[in-house]
Amino acid sequence: MKEKLLTFFKKETILCIACLLAVLSACIVPPDAAYLGYVDTRVLILLFSLMAVLAGFRALGIFDRMANLLLARAKKMRQLALTLVMLCFFSAMLVTNDVALITFVPFTILLLQRVHLEEKLIPVIVLQTIAANLGSMLTPVGNPQNLYLYTISGIGVGAFFRITLPFVLVSFFLLLLLCFLQGNTSLATQPQATPPTRTRAEKQQLFGLTVLFFLCLLAVFRILPVLPLLALALVWFLLFQKRILRMILVIVIFSFLYYMKLVLKGERPFAPFSFLLSLPTDLVYLPYWFLYSYLGVLTILPILRPLAQNMSKNTFWYLIILQILLDCLKPTAWVLWGYGLCGYYNFSGLFQYVIFYPLIGYGLDQYFSETKFLTPKNIGRNLAVFVAAVLTQMMVYKDYLSVGNYQEVYLGTWLSVPVIVIFLNTKLLFQEERLSERTKKILVSVGGCVFGCYLLGGFIGTGGRLDVIAGTLTPVTGMLPAYIIEIIIAFLIEVAVTLVLKKLPVFRKLL
Repeated sequence: MKEKLLTFFKKETILCIACLLAVLSACIVPPDAAYLGYVDTRVLILLFSLMAVLAGFRALGIFDRMANLLLARAKKMRQLALTLVMLCFFSAMLVTNDVALITFVPFTILLLQRVHLEEKLIPVIVLQTIAANLGSMLTPVGNPQNLYLYTISGIGVGAFFRITLPFVLVSFFLLLLLCFLQGNTSLATQPQATPPTRTRAEKQQLFGLTVLFFLCLLAVFRILPVLPLLALALVWFLLFQKRILRMILVIVIFSFLYYMKLVLKGERPFAPFSFLLSLPTDLVYLPYWFLYSYLGVLTILPILRPLAQNMSKNTFWYLIILQILLDCLKPTAWVLWGYGLCGYYNFSGLFQYVIFYPLIGYGLDQYFSETKFLTPKNIGRNLAVFVAAVLTQMMVYKDYLSVGNYQEVYLGTWLSVPVIVIFLNTKLLFQEERLSERTKKILVSVGGCVFGCYLLGGFIGTGGRLDVIAGTLTPVTGMLPAYIIEIIIAFLIEVAVTLVLKKLPVFRKLL
């Protein structure tokens, strides 16, 4: 433990010192409601917007392209050093000192390695670090300190530049001198400018980011308010998260179709504007509750992805055990035997639907190495599904006896077990050599229709027009066989309709 703490302190020295000083300051000035006033929301919004825009520029390779164009004519080490240092000096005035260094220092390392001048790495990078910090002094957006001081002081742009410009000019000439003191070695290999070919979507992103960057500058200079800027930044980046946008469109379109079904049945008045306002909260549209859960998964995916990629096999098993203990056994013990943990000790909801399933899916794909379907292990897993079903039935029946009517509250308690086993069974079946390519092709085609089947369920299947089948057959076959027949017929019709809808341009990308 001691070694881990020392390693963490060495790695995050500034963070640790800052936390220590924060604790000491809290001892001198005890925390109270006035602490909330210390947070400058305007500065935080501006920083977030600027960093988001600059991250977008960086992802598009803008800074790399600028560097390549500037370095194309460098033939001597002195020219190269001057270009690399001044690149950090001038870019830091607009993109902040941190972004300038994060962008150009890795490029410098690769470039000097390419021209076989590794011994120049330390001097050039040190000069770049100094240049980025000195250049960032000039503008309010050069670094967070400037932005904070400019905001809190209330001085004008002209007054700010009159203060910073003399220092920046002196810094510029001193950096020039230091660059000329570098050797004038000829470069073994000249860097080649290789501007990337941009797609139409990338050009659109570049245009939008450029406009957003200038809006950030307008907000910094108090020409534009910060709240509209924040809204624009969030909307812009949401639009380019295509999977999130697609899911929002699916929710709106199919919820509206379901709403029109209710209108035609006379269960709802026709009020489209009210429908849109109530869409995020109105439970009447919850044949599509799963879409909201999936939207939550997509939203948190940038956080989950690095977690999944660094997840060990032990962590994978820990997640499964935690799920079974807290979201399966805990409510089961309470319902069947009246024994449970503190109600506040609960991981349901966020853990199960937003964190557990995505991480477990990644883990199963990474660590599951079996290839045969009929093995003792897989038979045991399928028996576990039977046990989960029995426990679920016991919970539902006991709840029915105590409440007096049927409720769905406990149906999903053990759902994670069959979900995992069905996933593994499907994976193993596709690996079986006995399955013909034609069979696999049919299964893939049907599997591609499952999402469409789910969306059509409120119109065709349970809750839809085919409920009459179960009602008609129940007196003859009994309730369970009647509903099984209805489900099979509904599924076949939904698959057929989905295949037709996929031929239409409007639904092709949605389904």
